[in-house]
Amino acid sequence: MPIAAALLLNLHAAGALVWTGVTFFMSRQEKTDAKTLAIQMIAAVIAVATGGRLWMLLHWGGHSPMETVLKIGAGLGLVSLAAQVLLVPWRRRVNQATTVLLAVALVAMLIGHQMAAGHA
Repeated sequence: MPIAAALLLNLHAAGALVWTGVTFFMSRQEKTDAKTLAIQMIAAVIAVATGGRLWMLLHWGGHSPMETVLKIGAGLGLVSLAAQVLLVPWRRRVNQATTVLLAVALVAMLIGHQMAAGHA
């Protein structure tokens, strides 16, 4: 794997993990401040942007089971981001629902990585 792809993969995983963790934290709070919301959105943008770039570098045109798993994870991440941006008045409930979606997306990312490494 090229070094640029390895760095992107690590940044993608870190962004996705922070996004999921902050979303879980926010779903447990009655009110959240602007700083926490900013961290959530920055982590989401990092996860989505690096994931898109990784897809273009490593998986463009792929139709294997690994790519299918990664597509499911990417779709869940995009649905979560759209819900978090568009449904702001219901932020706490949205974060409760999207915590589950993001957790499943993280699992899909891990499964895809294991399939790519030949361990699944």
